Amino acid sequence: MNILFLTRLYYPHIGGVEKHLEKISQLLKKKHQITIITEQHDRKLKQSESTDGITIYRIPVLSTTEKQKKLVIWKWLWKNRHLIIKADIIHIHDVIFWFFPFRILFPFKKVFITFHGYEANQPVTLSAIIQRKLGEVMSLGNICVGDFLKKWYKANPTAVTYGAADLQPQPLPKNNSAIFIGRLDHDTGIGTLLKGVSLQESPLSLHIYGTGPLESESKKYAHEHHLAATFKGPSANASKEIAQHRYAFVSGYLSILEAMQTKRLVFAYYHNELKKDYLTCHPQAKNMIIFHTPEELIKALEQIKTHPLVEKRYIDNGYTWAKQQTWSKLVKEYLDLWRGKN
Repeated sequence: MNILFLTRLYYPHIGGVEKHLEKISQLLKKKHQITIITEQHDRKLKQSESTDGITIYRIPVLSTTEKQKKLVIWKWLWKNRHLIIKADIIHIHDVIFWFFPFRILFPFKKVFITFHGYEANQPVTLSAIIQRKLGEVMSLGNICVGDFLKKWYKANPTAVTYGAADLQPQPLPKNNSAIFIGRLDHDTGIGTLLKGVSLQESPLSLHIYGTGPLESESKKYAHEHHLAATFKGPSANASKEIAQHRYAFVSGYLSILEAMQTKRLVFAYYHNELKKDYLTCHPQAKNMIIFHTPEELIKALEQIKTHPLVEKRYIDNGYTWAKQQTWSKLVKEYLDLWRGKN
């Protein structure tokens, strides 16, 4: 099959959606022709290239405003409509609006959607709900990343996934250290984590992977409170560093899965009711520590220290589920969706 993916960002940009698409494309390319249309997020990147058996087209939008971007993308897609015409499958990752006018022009194309994202720092808007419902109408099926989308976006998923990973379990280190992976912003809980650690009698050693608007503030807080915190910046290989630490502070589905496959106890933060549902609807919610305040974090850490068998039970149960969530399994779910087997 000739498979065309549409996505806002793609490798070498770092992110969960980017990794999701990169991994499934690497497996699909063995039997199918893969083409990816994405935004040119860096001028150093070529606007078109074939790399490692995958053809990538990057739409030049860096010099446009957000208001102009939609029209620029539509013009580019019309100019390059031959990519749509020759595609057997068109699969959209979140960027539903990209394809709206082309669904009318190509009513018989096999179009599918994966819904990844959500409004992290604001209430779910009516516009977002309507856009997703329109996406459902214009597609033959969809994959929702997380069951929470049913409640908050009124989604009607054809299939639900919590991602995939391919990491191996590693022995638990004896050090009292933790890894944080995520954007340094309010919704990921970096401030709550740092405050909780500063209030502990025996503070954790923190290795923080990520960047964001709270980076300077976080570094300042860590310095002023004499925390053993190392800021590593963003890294595509951060998941491989999980094995070096006892605890994993992660709040995204992909990082949660990677931590569980590595056999590490997951601490996940929520800042509002949407994120709380995002975490509590996870099939392994009962085998991770979900917290909202520094006090909840401290209490959980103290309980784990005094009850090591509880930590082991959480880790073992999480791993039993996580080891089954492979990239090969996820690719099969995509193929089943396209073939109408869901």
